Amino acid sequence: MTVVADVHVHPGSFRQSPSDKANPIIAEANHLALILPDFAEGSNLPGRIGVHRYLGNRRWRDESDRLFPPFHVGTYLWS
Repeated sequence: MTVVADVHVHPGSFRQSPSDKANPIIAEANHLALILPDFAEGSNLPGRIGVHRYLGNRRWRDESDRLFPPFHVGTYLWS
């Protein structure tokens, strides 16, 4: 199993804090940090979720405005 992302909450916006940028939870290139605003209360639809890709060497790329078809936000109904 490989962990490819972490999800955490912020009290306000979904932007990365200085602490987030300096201390990646998983310091592997291409790791995604998903940030839910407002402590994940209310609607957290695509476009309101921070998506930040770790590039290595404490560098990040904000991909929050991109569309990520592989992500599903909601409930899966398994058959």
